[in-house]
Amino acid sequence: MCIKKDIVRLVLLFPLLIVTANSIAETSTENSYKPLGDEAYQVVLSLFEYDKSHQLNARTVDKRESLHSIREKISFTTSNRKRVSGYLALPKSGEGPFPCILLLHGLADSKEKWLKLPEWGHESAVYDNDISNKLINAGFAVFAIDAEFHGERSVNNDYETPKVFFGAERAYQGREMLIQTIIDYRLSIDYLESRSEIDANRIGALGYSMGGGMTFGLAAIDSRIKTVVSCVGISNQTMNPLPSASPLSPITYTPHIKSTQLLMLMAKNDPFYSVETARKVFESIPSKTKNIIFYDSKHDLPKPFQDESVDWFNKHLK
Repeated sequence: MCIKKDIVRLVLLFPLLIVTANSIAETSTENSYKPLGDEAYQVVLSLFEYDKSHQLNARTVDKRESLHSIREKISFTTSNRKRVSGYLALPKSGEGPFPCILLLHGLADSKEKWLKLPEWGHESAVYDNDISNKLINAGFAVFAIDAEFHGERSVNNDYETPKVFFGAERAYQGREMLIQTIIDYRLSIDYLESRSEIDANRIGALGYSMGGGMTFGLAAIDSRIKTVVSCVGISNQTMNPLPSASPLSPITYTPHIKSTQLLMLMAKNDPFYSVETARKVFESIPSKTKNIIFYDSKHDLPKPFQDESVDWFNKHLK
């Protein structure tokens, strides 16, 4: 495939970029997908670079204890000079430094999907998201931030729902949102490297829906991600929104995930993708340590996916 044609396709695709498991519709063009050439892929990677001397100016905004963890609200400056907030939870039992799991939420959700600070006056309270608590109880630290235009960062979009970005008229904003969020998670790892309680050599990522899709790119782009659990993070539409490859489609990145241990937790009846699509993504991953599990469900996975996720991290990140 000619590199000039690859790059032309790449430029033409950007205005119509749609990449999330919550995208609006399915297409049947996935079978004509052809991967980008090496040089075109390098162009894609350049979108996620940032100034390594960037000053995070991170600070702890709040700190409280729950029954099993110490939870902090962290704020730092991202590459676009805006502030990002997140929650860091450290186990109260065991000895650090702890392995840490990055938590990537879905479209129109927020960091509170995973965990939050306990209310004042309720020091023994814990947020009722089981998977975060299971990870903490298993000896993992967890870190979750708001994606661009989500949660506390919705002010950057005048509080309009980010779901509006996944139509043709405003898809370029969806592209910018996803690129910036992946950069922000790379900066999050930079921050975690400064914390003595965190073992920066044992960083994993768990993503759901839109977040699950982003874990593919994050794993391929940043070698500091050692282990990934991607939940319902693909769609038929992102496989091939036009008769050529999408630069931010998960399958653009999966052929480059060579050493990261990766588990895909998928649904047999998800309206956003087919079992065939999920298997195609899985088969494109060259890593020797990978697995895919299908649940008899729609986009909302049943609770056993939580234990499967924790077991995967226990096996590959401890």
